[in-house]
Amino acid sequence: MFVAETKGVVVGYAGATVDNPFHPILTRHPAGYIGVLVVDPDYRRIGVGKKLIEACLDYLRRGGVKWILLHVLTENAPAKHLFESFGFRPFRTEMIKKL
Repeated sequence: MFVAETKGVVVGYAGATVDNPFHPILTRHPAGYIGVLVVDPDYRRIGVGKKLIEACLDYLRRGGVKWILLHVLTENAPAKHLFESFGFRPFRTEMIKKL
């Protein structure tokens, strides 16, 4: 878990794991998963998310991963843009239905 602080106040956090158990097709090589990225709305668009992603990527590189998977909501255009700026691309489509 990585935490971003400003003046002792948490303004964001991110978490990453090596050997993602959710996608066995990727496990021919060590795989990584960024499971969470949260930035306080008052601290967005000033580089907090970017620094947290960089910390996750560094951790996963040191873990020897070859692929990194993450999930982002379809409607979350700012997050999608941020992840795309790091080279992430769509991989699969998941669908949901409320009963």
